[in-house]
Amino acid sequence: MNECPSCGASLHYDIPSGQLVCTRCASAYDPVSYDRTHAQESGTGHFEANKLTCPNCGAEILAADNSAAEYCSYCGSFVMLSSEACSEETPDGIIPFKIDKEKCKKIYADRLRHHIFAPKELRDPEYLNRFCGFYIPYWVFDIGFAENPRISGTKSHREGDYIIEENFSVTGDLSAGLDGVVYDASSSFDDNISASVAPFKTSSMVPFTPSYLFGFYADTADVDKRLYTDDAVELAETTAKEKILSQYVDHDLHVTFSYVDAHLKRSRRALLPVWFLTWRKDDRVAYSVVNGETGKIYSEIPLDTRRFLLGSLLLAIPLFVLLNLLLTVTATTTMLLSAFLALIGFLFYEAQIQTTVDRIENVGNRGAAGQQVKRRGMSGLLKAMRSASLRTLTAIAVTLLLILLAYACENDYLGLFYPVPVILAAGLIVWQAIQTKVIAGREVSPVLLPAAGSFIAAAAVVIVAVMNPPYDYWYYGGAMVAFAGTAATLLAAILHYNTGVTRQVPNFFTKGKEERI
Repeated sequence: MNECPSCGASLHYDIPSGQLVCTRCASAYDPVSYDRTHAQESGTGHFEANKLTCPNCGAEILAADNSAAEYCSYCGSFVMLSSEACSEETPDGIIPFKIDKEKCKKIYADRLRHHIFAPKELRDPEYLNRFCGFYIPYWVFDIGFAENPRISGTKSHREGDYIIEENFSVTGDLSAGLDGVVYDASSSFDDNISASVAPFKTSSMVPFTPSYLFGFYADTADVDKRLYTDDAVELAETTAKEKILSQYVDHDLHVTFSYVDAHLKRSRRALLPVWFLTWRKDDRVAYSVVNGETGKIYSEIPLDTRRFLLGSLLLAIPLFVLLNLLLTVTATTTMLLSAFLALIGFLFYEAQIQTTVDRIENVGNRGAAGQQVKRRGMSGLLKAMRSASLRTLTAIAVTLLLILLAYACENDYLGLFYPVPVILAAGLIVWQAIQTKVIAGREVSPVLLPAAGSFIAAAAVVIVAVMNPPYDYWYYGGAMVAFAGTAATLLAAILHYNTGVTRQVPNFFTKGKEERI
């Protein structure tokens, strides 16, 4: 399928030159001319390809040449992918790669500099060589506008004792269009990733020819364009209104009515380039994606637990010294400070729970979530929203608890207030145990139990404050318990963070392509 006419060796698409280059004799050929000469199935609406299937996860990718794959980018397995010939529908266009692999690795290395607690294997040159060039299918929408936009509004100002209100109406002819609105057409490619590496310059799109795929892989479109058509039209209308208001309307105008009629002119299916890198640990994977045209990057970078805890300890030492220099740190203030840190750890932990739930629920991923709604309705999303509300109320309750405790210690009103924080702390611990069971079904149960550390920390501080012992070692002991509980919560938060920035290894055997992650 991709033999060199001079020596018979394989050809690959060379990004810097934009030519097909022989791996043996270095002969170069124009991709379009090569396909015409070798009579690919042009004009039939299909092209010949090899379908490669991963035996571990069932992922299917396409290759237009005879290359074999020994690594699956979807599940991160080192395994020989099985191959079979197939005939695929020809897309309307393609944007060839502009960013080569070496530049892609440099972009990723630059991003890692901002993640000092990332696992060290992410910086391994052998790992970076796993970047794989993929063509992802997209729907490209061209939007047109009717010629009668209308915008009405009011503007008011004061003159003495009177408020003068003026009414405005803007009408006219609109001669414009919004071409190249893109949405990814593969449910395997997360819409959040797609939005993060956008935009692509669709004006540089060229007619598709299979030669552009030599040395790369491609996914097939499995998301209906109707899922995104209304979104594309709405985006065009919003963009047009903003343009009109910014250029022709006074910024003090209060808009009461706006109307711009947009309509779909045409839709096209295109293959757009990305570099794809997979990190795997146990049954979790993380993806890093680089736009193969512009170099824009999206990265899912987990934290190394040991490096994070060690870095936090090293940071705590100078902070402790600084506090001793600036403040008189008594046993009571040390204990209250530990309670405050417990609150911070709890809030961080709760934020990571929501991130994890969002990832499991595919929040923002229209391609995958659209398929999930068909299978099980909106109940999962509603449960996630309810969980978020409960966690917000819990955070407020813990904040009030600590404020009340600090006030009581400062004013010696413990006899009046101590039942309130004790009961509240006990209720929060019970609620957290119930909430653990609710979220356990969302595949995050192994890291939930240590979240009780923050509540234990708060309870320890309350108990010592209520006892009001005459010896400082009681207060320091309460502070140590609180610090230990906070450390447990932070550890749980890190595990949650890693769960939130990674995803389960996909399984395409039983779920089908519509359930790809």
